[in-house]
Amino acid sequence: MIPYAIMCGKVYSEDGVSTEIRVLELSADGFTFRLPVDYEQVHGRLSRIEMSFYGWDEKSYSGVSIELTDDNTSVESGTEYYTVYAVKSNDSEYRRQASSLTKEYMKYIDCKLNLSDAEMSAQMAGYPCEQEEIYAEDYEAQLECFATAIMSERASVKHCARMVAEEACEIAYSLETIELVDMYLRMHTDEFVMSVFEKNHLEKHPFAHAKIDRLHIGNEYCYNLIPDADTVMRVAEKSLSEGLEITIVLPPIPESKYEEVCEYIDKCVSRFPQAEICVNDIGMRKYAEDKYSSSTVVNGILLDKYRRDPRMKYAEDMKGDMGSKASAVYFPYYQTNTGTFCPLYAAVNNGGRGNQERVNACSHECERKVFAYPAHLNMIGRYNSLFGVGYAAIESVSDAYTAPRRVVLNL
Repeated sequence: MIPYAIMCGKVYSEDGVSTEIRVLELSADGFTFRLPVDYEQVHGRLSRIEMSFYGWDEKSYSGVSIELTDDNTSVESGTEYYTVYAVKSNDSEYRRQASSLTKEYMKYIDCKLNLSDAEMSAQMAGYPCEQEEIYAEDYEAQLECFATAIMSERASVKHCARMVAEEACEIAYSLETIELVDMYLRMHTDEFVMSVFEKNHLEKHPFAHAKIDRLHIGNEYCYNLIPDADTVMRVAEKSLSEGLEITIVLPPIPESKYEEVCEYIDKCVSRFPQAEICVNDIGMRKYAEDKYSSSTVVNGILLDKYRRDPRMKYAEDMKGDMGSKASAVYFPYYQTNTGTFCPLYAAVNNGGRGNQERVNACSHECERKVFAYPAHLNMIGRYNSLFGVGYAAIESVSDAYTAPRRVVLNL
């Protein structure tokens, strides 16, 4: 069966009914596909089929339409559930597309069987696999590399400076670890922000001098990093006294934690009914919308769908939309993947990142450890997630003349 992502089709009956199909076998002379055994009895004879072939070089699809007749279409086999049809074609465009796709797909299979993931990426997309073994010496060196990469993008730095000077969007800071919460409670907001930017070697970045409008309190990725309600209230009282708005942030909540988290959010919102609530699963969104009419409920980063992968730059013309519908964009870390289980906990406690299990309580190793990745990728593993570093999310929803609705700083 040919993967649907590289070849798909739609068959039309004489009654005008269209049905998507999967191609079972493919050659330059024709192909086979299957339909429910009673399909023609219900919808009429098959009239034509439209095929879409993925072009590996063009990175786009092109179509071929084939009229189905008694001369080129036959029943090859079947069962009591389905019928397999065989289609022959002399169409020159079909033959060209089928030959090209077959060649590239066989190349892909050969790479998959015989090469490492990095070597395969080099063959298929020009990925620099020779840089796979180049890492920063330690975490501090990694932060310096991130800072250098961020500050070297001068056009983006200027764009951020303009956003700050014109107060073009709301600037929020994410208190997503217990350590950051404790640090914030000891300092004024401006002092806290500058201290964190200095720690990350970004004290010269425009966002280090931005006026903070809002605090995000909580972690969007892991339920074990939700601060207790009393701590949230202390942070909220302090931030409100400094003229800041507050957002109570929730990660995806497993069923086993649902009642506990509901009690937590009830306690927080009863004390601060004006707080915005940021949710990252549909269940908590419905709960919050039904119960808290006075609060604004917004989608978190995990409910925003966009292409986000620092490796995409090695595939030309595949940058795509990276968040035009996002409720907020994040800087400098933009999330790429989040798991239900925590590979960092597994690596520290279970002898390997593959030995994952659900963890209902932990000692927050993620506040002291991260996963390192090859330096050229500018990415890092934090909590139960992977993050790219840079301006990708901001640039995807803004240009030289506009700004996102909200930027969330998450150093």
